[in-house]
Amino acid sequence: MGTRCSCGELHLPPRALCPSCHGTDLAWEETGGDGRLVAITRMAMVSPSMARQGFGSENPLCVGVVALTAGPRVVGQVVEIDHLTPGTAVSVDWSRSCPEAGLVFMASGAGSDLTE
Repeated sequence: MGTRCSCGELHLPPRALCPSCHGTDLAWEETGGDGRLVAITRMAMVSPSMARQGFGSENPLCVGVVALTAGPRVVGQVVEIDHLTPGTAVSVDWSRSCPEAGLVFMASGAGSDLTE
């Protein structure tokens, strides 16, 4: 869910004040979980709490910036990254996403490339 301002801007995460026009006339809007990978990074050096979750040099935490089809960009964990490059179509894996872990993205399917 995001908030759309009367000026047309869609914001994720939801906001009470539009950063574009400073308006407060915002409405809830459901957004899909599809988009394209803009950037990705692998983190082998992680915090102690992430290490307790199994991430580290043998299992790096992969985080990406995803430009959602709805417009905004979001950051989330990216899994199954062997063949992912910027421009690859991705979608939220709702079975792995949760409030504690945040959004988890994976490739949308073989041959799904949204690069222009």
